[in-house]
Amino acid sequence: MKGKIILILPGTGDAKEIENHDLIATVPQASIDDIRVKLKSSLTHVSVISNDLAIIMGNMQPGKGTLSKLRLWHKTSITPS
Repeated sequence: MKGKIILILPGTGDAKEIENHDLIATVPQASIDDIRVKLKSSLTHVSVISNDLAIIMGNMQPGKGTLSKLRLWHKTSITPS
């Protein structure tokens, strides 16, 4: 068991309590390769989203793009009370 973390989560209210010598169901341990693949995929998605946001924000500054037009429309349509 060296170097492993075991999380025991409570079951549902209708589940019976475990007793001495009972077996607890487990899920397969994730391999380092599985974690690496998922992390790489997540980082790729973050990179794409970050680039898209940079483009959107770059277009908003000079007043280009749909979001910028909505922002300008919203500012001009608000009347002071």
